[in-house]
Amino acid sequence: MQTILEKSRLKRQKLCMIYKSEDGKFTKRVVRIETYDERSINAWCFKKQAYRRFLRKNILAIQPVNTYG
Repeated sequence: MQTILEKSRLKRQKLCMIYKSEDGKFTKRVVRIETYDERSINAWCFKKQAYRRFLRKNILAIQPVNTYG
């Protein structure tokens, strides 16, 4: 996951992720990474139109958004 995070942060590329909240709800989010560390990711969330903090342990899947169709 580290490589995907760093590449998308440097390129300001959107990522699509499946996330499980602390209360057990699953959501699909499109985000743009601002900063991250070993525990969390700070990103702009396009669904909420706000900056959000995501715990890395709760990210179930993450991949670059296909911008070519």
